[in-house]
Amino acid sequence: KANGIAAEFVNSSLSREQVLQVFARLRQGSLKLLYVAPERLLQPQFLDRLQDVGVSLFAIDEAHCISQWGHDFRPSYLKIKELKDFLKQKTPVLALTATANKLVQKDIVEQLELENPQVFKQSFYRENLGYLVFHEQNKEQRLAQILTKAKGTSIVYVNTRKKTMDISNYLKSKGFSADYYHGGLNQQTRAKKQQEWIN
Repeated sequence: KANGIAAEFVNSSLSREQVLQVFARLRQGSLKLLYVAPERLLQPQFLDRLQDVGVSLFAIDEAHCISQWGHDFRPSYLKIKELKDFLKQKTPVLALTATANKLVQKDIVEQLELENPQVFKQSFYRENLGYLVFHEQNKEQRLAQILTKAKGTSIVYVNTRKKTMDISNYLKSKGFSADYYHGGLNQQTRAKKQQEWIN
């Protein structure tokens, strides 16, 4: 939207009225892009509304999730092929990922039943990313040292909801501007926290 492209999304943060408004715009042809999570793709109400609309391109982001060999296997991604079949017309499919090795690429092609796909790929190397492993007694202290040197905004991934709050509180106690975010937060709180992080 910030670049002048007529784009919308449909997810659980929208009210029923807002979802209906998005689909009205889609039917009118005033939307260029519609973003949806794969979990929503096969909901009967979504499919009913999609039948009224001609889809000119079906793009799948994080396509490595389609593969049973991917590192982030999500069963809902396997159902994407059903939507592809539902569309019936020969809608071009674009599967995008930055993390698929040859085995995963082959599996994506097989799972989506792509015929003679064109593959565009570059090196996995990203100049702006680093991957380091530390074996630390005091992980929080090491995290604070790393974040002191980091420029810009950072994300810290942890394995429990409680840990998101613990780490956030620890970082705040060390003078960092920090907050926690996890799937157990209500929609309004998640949206507010995400916007604050973006800002």
